Amino acid sequence: MLIHFSIVISVCLALLTLGDIYLLINHCRKRSSALMNEKAMLQMAGDPRIPFGRMCVQLPVYNEPARVSGAIRAVCQACTATLRAATSSPSRRR
Repeated sequence: MLIHFSIVISVCLALLTLGDIYLLINHCRKRSSALMNEKAMLQMAGDPRIPFGRMCVQLPVYNEPARVSGAIRAVCQACTATLRAATSSPSRRR
């Protein structure tokens, strides 16, 4: 009985080890292309000519309505200013 239990444990550990090895190999193969894709997306995000989509801002607030309204107002003003700057840029008018 003890031998069967040890065999089962050994098989489980071998499967977990194979999974770790697979993840490590997959990471090493794809890391350079993933880093290049992330760098390109970050450069595009900094471009003010690209319009923003809708976004959701989550604020962790507990029973503080004055702070919530001020935070929402500030986010809306910042987004509006950014969009105005993006639409009034000289390269956008061409």
